[in-house]
Amino acid sequence: MRAFGLAVFVSAVLAIVGAFSRVSAWNDTGHMLAAEIAYRQVGLAERARAVQILKDAFQGPDSLERFEQDLTAGMPSGASPGERDHYIFLKAATWPDILRDGPHSDHPHPLHGEFHKGGWHFIDLPFAPPGDGVAPPPPPVPTPPGMDPQDAISAIRLCIADVKAPGTSKRIRAARLCFLLHMVGDIHQPLHAAAMFSTDHLPGGDHGGNLQLVRLPGDAAEHDRVATLHSVWDGLFGYDTRLGTLRTLGDQILHGPTTRPDVLSSMLERKDPMQWAHESRDDAVQFAYLNGQLKTLRGMSLDGFRQQHQLKARDVPSLPNNYRADALPIAEKRVALAGCRLAEILMEALAPAP
Repeated sequence: MRAFGLAVFVSAVLAIVGAFSRVSAWNDTGHMLAAEIAYRQVGLAERARAVQILKDAFQGPDSLERFEQDLTAGMPSGASPGERDHYIFLKAATWPDILRDGPHSDHPHPLHGEFHKGGWHFIDLPFAPPGDGVAPPPPPVPTPPGMDPQDAISAIRLCIADVKAPGTSKRIRAARLCFLLHMVGDIHQPLHAAAMFSTDHLPGGDHGGNLQLVRLPGDAAEHDRVATLHSVWDGLFGYDTRLGTLRTLGDQILHGPTTRPDVLSSMLERKDPMQWAHESRDDAVQFAYLNGQLKTLRGMSLDGFRQQHQLKARDVPSLPNNYRADALPIAEKRVALAGCRLAEILMEALAPAP
């Protein structure tokens, strides 16, 4: 990290404490791609039941406010009934992020207070670079059953149980299904299962790469932009959420030489979500943090950077030229595993009653 003055660092810390919030794992394209891979592998009966659970909460006394609008936003006009159902299933995987707009945002979501759960999107398994004198905290332990989940692992387990339970209300079942589609994707994003600790401005951890900044090249030096390391990984699949694009990407991954389900079969034998989190953490250490050797501006949030005036984009270390090209195959493997494991969960949770 480039050194910066004590006053700047203090102001950055205050900005972090006052305004920091965790951002989502994967962007909409990544979440919908994981759902697309699952959609292709579940049975027709389970697929139909999932879509019906979502539609049951569109209208009626047990409906979710604005739910149909949320799950059909971006759907092309003229979509066939089958395409409409397909899109609704994929879009549902983004709903927990749609809920993030709280009362202080420009467009608050009416269900934010009832359903938004920031802690459900990640579990931070600590990492300290070799030779760093920092003392990282012990690994977090998932919330025990029967208690309100505070992490992605225990939240996945709760959502599976609520989707399966015959007494779950329509609105809760639909919301839990959305979170299940979303969180299985979340836990496979490497920087949603890891936090780097360091004596170099990260004694409390980097919140999954959100407190490490890198510079991304623009079309001219003065157009370079600053981004969090976390957001770099969020956007590795691009930003196209059209159904045709997602189908193409899903097909490429399911038939790719390193991402086909048969190639990943030994990893797919791991059934515990905590095992999935450890996989992600290991990939974060090796490929996101480069074993702690990646040069970044540490200890500052993106909001903190924007609010201070001493540092410019040119003061932030540039992301290595080959970084994203090296990261993409890892992201493809993670999203393939997420989709395959999600399909297995849905096959069991949505199986027709005997």
